[in-house]
Amino acid sequence: MSKIRVIFINGTSSTGKTTLARNLQKSLSDKWLYMDMDHFIEMMNPEIAVFDKNHPKFLEKTSGFYAEKSGDGYHIDVGLLGEKILSDMVEQVKNMLELGWNIIFVGVRPYEKQLKQIKENLAKFNPLTIYLYASEEIIQNRELGRDNRLTGSTVELLKRFEGKNLHDLQFDSGATKAEIITKEIVEKHDLDNN
Repeated sequence: MSKIRVIFINGTSSTGKTTLARNLQKSLSDKWLYMDMDHFIEMMNPEIAVFDKNHPKFLEKTSGFYAEKSGDGYHIDVGLLGEKILSDMVEQVKNMLELGWNIIFVGVRPYEKQLKQIKENLAKFNPLTIYLYASEEIIQNRELGRDNRLTGSTVELLKRFEGKNLHDLQFDSGATKAEIITKEIVEKHDLDNN
């Protein structure tokens, strides 16, 4: 079997996906790039990717990304252009892989169908999929410590996450430090490290 050329790290916000991605990148060759779903969302017009409570369109349905009130917090939903950018993001990952780069790709794709599409689209690059999670309490504490998150959105998303068992690996980031997870991944998997 060919070496792993793409690592997809999936999970709700505040589970340590970016920390793990950066640790993996430091542990691998210079050919490994880090790409994050947030970077693609930030490319969108801020009038259709609204997460700021002070924005006049906060809680309005948009074609990009928008928040809806949900219990004590918020639920983040995706419009047609939001789905398009997420789909196009996978195509951009694929393009970079075709150009010879290896990719550590971070995202929040909670539905089984979405994960299956990513695996199918990147199959020829032998993807390694990782699901990062933590307890509700830990996620809530991390979320409160970050000023760029909508309170309650991460726990709400955690409850909706499907397909956890479809990932190649699962780690509880509340119980295991990113450095230990990184070491296990690098030592136990055939990553393209040339």
